Amino acid sequence: MKQSAMGKANPIVTDFTAAERAELIVAVKYPNQVALAGFEALGIGERFGLFFKEVSTAIDKRMAVLAKSIHTVDFAPTQKHLERNEILFVKNTHIELLAPINYHPGLGNMMAHTKAVVDGVYIISSLKTEASRLYDWLKQILTKGRMDTDFRWTIGEFGMAVNRSEEFIKNLPETGRNLNYNMGQLYVSYDEIWSCMNTYNQSVRTMGARDAEITAKVLSDVYDLGRILVQKIHANDIMFDQKAVDDIEAIVNKFAELTNVAGVMMVLLNELTAVFNSQLKTLQGLKY
Repeated sequence: MKQSAMGKANPIVTDFTAAERAELIVAVKYPNQVALAGFEALGIGERFGLFFKEVSTAIDKRMAVLAKSIHTVDFAPTQKHLERNEILFVKNTHIELLAPINYHPGLGNMMAHTKAVVDGVYIISSLKTEASRLYDWLKQILTKGRMDTDFRWTIGEFGMAVNRSEEFIKNLPETGRNLNYNMGQLYVSYDEIWSCMNTYNQSVRTMGARDAEITAKVLSDVYDLGRILVQKIHANDIMFDQKAVDDIEAIVNKFAELTNVAGVMMVLLNELTAVFNSQLKTLQGLKY
């Protein structure tokens, strides 16, 4: 690519710092699982106590991220401006538009990037359901004093969506910057621009206004149950065999990983909103 085809852009304003973005991506790329096996010298109560403490410390950092809001982009006024003033796409392919961090230009890549990012809406919304189920599962263990059933995902497509997002995130560099590209490198027509933004808006509208906030609250409740579980173990109210210990460890760790994925997707959704709004501002300023 010729250097003249792209240029540095002023940093966009998002709800997240570059350091926060990088930390979340690293957490997905290199998951730091907390294993009970590392506390073998301690009794089961102490081991569970340290386990839930370490996991909840990691989760706390994600709570603020999940509580952030995302918004649709209003492209109709810009669309009307271009049509009303007969401002042709082919005459403006050279103008520079902002692109997402680490974006690689190519035919259809902006739509591919948009679709990958909006998977995050599904993950965040589904995580709310799955976290509620985890809460009920742990509560049942506390109530009965034993683990009668294994924990399984209730949403069939959830696991596949998470796998797609993990793969997408693992291909992202931890650090980067926004660049401006010629509009012709990002899109082939105005229709493609509106299609990308509409795809984004349709997904965002399916997410309840408080879905991320509720998910964060439920996950917080889950780890509160974990602390109660530790207290019952200390009091010898609950006894676990090794299989139960392994199952709880694996499931709680998996939720820690899922929260990291949801956190990154929240950052990417927030970033894409800012990118689209920047592009609309540029297009709104076109005169001919």
